[in-house]
Amino acid sequence: MISNVPSSQDLNNSALTAFFAAWHQLIQLFDDFNQSFGLEDPNFSEELEEYYEHCQAELETIYSLAAQASELALKARICEVSPYLLLLGHGASFGETDLDIDFSDLRTIDAVDLPNAVNAICTSKVSDRFKQRFSEIRKLRNKIAHFGGAGKDSAPRDVMSLLVAQYAELWPDARFLNNWINYIGSRRYSFFHDGKWVSAELEFAEIQKTFFSLLSKGEFKKIVGFPKSQRRYICHKCVFEGGLDRHDLAATLDTAFLVSDTTLQCQLCTKSSDVMRKDCNEEGCKGNVISIGDPYPERCHTCGWDQ
Repeated sequence: MISNVPSSQDLNNSALTAFFAAWHQLIQLFDDFNQSFGLEDPNFSEELEEYYEHCQAELETIYSLAAQASELALKARICEVSPYLLLLGHGASFGETDLDIDFSDLRTIDAVDLPNAVNAICTSKVSDRFKQRFSEIRKLRNKIAHFGGAGKDSAPRDVMSLLVAQYAELWPDARFLNNWINYIGSRRYSFFHDGKWVSAELEFAEIQKTFFSLLSKGEFKKIVGFPKSQRRYICHKCVFEGGLDRHDLAATLDTAFLVSDTTLQCQLCTKSSDVMRKDCNEEGCKGNVISIGDPYPERCHTCGWDQ
């Protein structure tokens, strides 16, 4: 019999891990320069260009991970119909044996054929634009794997736009920030997270400003799901569980949006909370969204202070 038959969920989880391994590394690449010089400071434009030249090896790794994420996500869609459809196009010959055949030892559908297979088999199709990007990424990944390099320099901002488009097509209904924080909490570094002094939320808070500033209006709406101009609010649950209040960083984790006049929804933890609308009594704060009910009664969602 055939053992270790993959599930759609397992393949999709692996695809998300590969994607956010690429994404997190890319945002850190931007954030390192931003923290030291400032991405938008014209006085350091030459340094930024030199820095990007130094980043080419990391960008090639990011491309390879992006290619892996796409292939796994497409295989997950096919597997949702039937995992055995992944064996299409390869007539396996089986000799008599008392041993189980491991599914991972069988040759599966070639990567180049995955987009067309998805469109032929699955209800959720991929666009022609995605197929074009998929082909470009796959070819670059093959060059990197076989020749040690892509043969051309990559612009980090172009790579970011590619990853945004990739995520929006492969996971159109997913919660981007929630998937990202889950990835941060699953890495080996999470072994050291104590929830008090180090946490996934603290890691995210350190790069959040750079991330939000880099996204265009269209990219923001595409993956976060809200207009970039819409006001963001503090999620007190994320702040408390991540220990940000102990570091005076509460106001840096504003990942919640109003989905109604009296309801906030955090895109990081996905939890909704009821709020009341009244002016914050903290001097200088112009917020008017205040928490109600346990465990954070009457705390401003703009500045974070108790009322």
